[in-house]
Order: sequence, then structure tokens, then C-alpha cells
Amino acid sequence: MDQPISCLIDSTALLALLDAEHPSSARASEVFDHIKSKNMQALISDYVLEQTFSALLSKNKGMLLAPILTLLQNDPLFRLIDIDLQTLSKTMDLAQEHGYQPTLSFTDWTLVYLSTSLHLPVITFNKPLRNLCKQSA
Repeated sequence: MDQPISCLIDSTALLALLDAEHPSSARASEVFDHIKSKNMQALISDYVLEQTFSALLSKNKGMLLAPILTLLQNDPLFRLIDIDLQTLSKTMDLAQEHGYQPTLSFTDWTLVYLSTSLHLPVITFNKPLRNLCKQSA
């Protein structure tokens, strides 16, 4: 049986968890340890996963790609979800309503939509995303 879902994960949180050199690494570990201690799961969208992989490759940290896959395959904390066409359409509508902010990626907008529709917080170290999620809640 699946564990209850506690939150959505942004690429900044996933990067911080995996990269010991990340300034928010310790905080990310605390957050994920807390979720685990509550026997809950965190959702990661395929968009967030792609954005995380792209960020790691752009920072020449491709060696962290395999640990992400291992984590997703072996750790019940994480559940990967695919973004469907309905979510894509609703996300486009939401971003347009808010006037497409240049500080947010389309993946960020998807997280805002999912957070609102699923009533889940987003774990992120991206301040503009965190602020928009608070406004949309």
C-alpha cells in the first residue's frame, strides 16, 4: 500500500539533498528526514527530474545522476509522477493568469498548479517559487 503524500519536491530541494556542496544541503537533509520519520512520501514530477538532471549536467556534476536514479528506485520516500496533457493545459492557464514571471520556469509553474490542485506544499529553496506557492494556497 502506498504511503500518504506529504509534499511536492522542486529541483532545488532535490539538488540540495544530493549535493553536499549545496548551501542548503543540511536543511534539505533535515526536511527529507522529517518526511521519512512521518512515514510519508514526496512527489517528484518528471519535469522536476528533467530540470534536476539538466542542472547537474550544466554544473558538470553528472556523477550525481546515478545516485538520483538509485534513490528513486530504492527509497520509498519518493514517488515519481508524469505530467499529463490536462496538467500541462491547466499550468499554461495559471501561468498566463499570473502574467508569466521571468524568474519562474515552466516546471515551477507546474509545481504551483499541482500544489494548488492537490493541496500539497512545495519543498523548494527557490524564493520566487516559494512566494508564489504561498500566494496561491
